[in-house]
Amino acid sequence: MDNKYISERVSSIRQEIEDLNEKYRAHNEHAVIEKSAHQNRELRLSQIKQELAIMLKGCGLQLPTP
Repeated sequence: MDNKYISERVSSIRQEIEDLNEKYRAHNEHAVIEKSAHQNRELRLSQIKQELAIMLKGCGLQLPTP
């Protein structure tokens, strides 16, 4: 993987995370379907973290632990 690909992918992932969070925060009360969608977003965030870990491992780095 080259640096340009990683940079573009990270930018894309950041935008996706922002979009996912905005959608959920846009409402004060959440219906069952919105809660389900939130769970799907949490799953996607987990997938994103895994993808980032794989990309960083390829560069000899690792994700910081929270």
